Formats: sequence, C-alpha cells, structure tokens
Amino acid sequence: MITLDNAAEKAAKFAEIPGSIDTLRRWARNEVISKPIHEEYYGGFDGREVFYHDSLIIEIITAIRLKNNYRYKFGEISKARNFLETGHNDHEGLKEVYFKKVKDDLQHSKQLKEEKKKRQEIKEAADEATHYKLKLLADQLEELERMKQSIIDYVTEFLKALKELKKESLIKVN
Repeated sequence: MITLDNAAEKAAKFAEIPGSIDTLRRWARNEVISKPIHEEYYGGFDGREVFYHDSLIIEIITAIRLKNNYRYKFGEISKARNFLETGHNDHEGLKEVYFKKVKDDLQHSKQLKEEKKKRQEIKEAADEATHYKLKLLADQLEELERMKQSIIDYVTEFLKALKELKKESLIKVN
C-alpha cells in the first residue's frame, strides 16, 4: 500500500503532475485512478492516513501520458481503466487483455476495412432518410472504435510505466 503523496512523488520522476494532491484526489473520486483501499485514524483534526494500491504510481503516470500525449478526456481514461480493471494488482491480467486486443485487432483489421468500405457504399446508395440513420450508426461505431483505441492506449502506457518503475526499482511486482 502507498499514500497518495508518496505515489505522486514517485510518479513525478516520470511525468509532470498537474495541479496539487487535491487534483489527484479528484481523479480518484472520478475513477481516473484507483480509489483508496484503506484508511487509518489516529484521532485529532488531521489524524488519518489514506492508502492506495501500489499500482497507483503506474495509474498516475498512465493517466497523465494519455491526457498529454493522446489528448484523451478524463472520462475516456476512466472508462478504459475501469474496463481493464481485473483486480488492482493484476498486472498479468492487464497483459493478457492487451495481447488479446492486439491479436484481435490483427485478425479483424481486414474485416474492419471491408466493413468500412461496405458502410461507405451503403451511405452513397441510400436516400437522405436512410443516409441519416446510417450516419448515426456510423458515428456510434466510430465512438466504439475510439473507446477500443483508448483501452489499447491505456494498457500500452500502463505497461510502459510499469517497466520504467521496475527499472528504477520504485515498485515491486510479483
């Protein structure tokens, strides 16, 4: 387990932390990063300490990189993280999901191209009313494609951050 301050300090070596610790607390509330898993109370006004999973360091770096490098919105990052979350510390599970996605993408790339070509042909042949309905469906498909890409990008950046943190011995992974 790790505190938010400690995780932010370690993550700052790999990515510029935006704002303050309050920003990261807001991210946790909005599920951009994991929520706390444990709190200890010591009494008094500031008499508590909040703990998170050790993977929080990786999640912070991943979220910052997805926001800055890929221009994802925090809602998209949150959806991708939640989709992939198979357990807070299950890095092997994330790798399996990632490699399955890559394999599926390779297998379906031809099919997607053919489907896109067919959608285009249908769009051109349809009358205006049908064209409008098909455009809505195409827009929904594009939104799903963006979600799929955000998941792939999330896993990619998560694994990069994990590798960097392992290299610097800032996190231990079984």
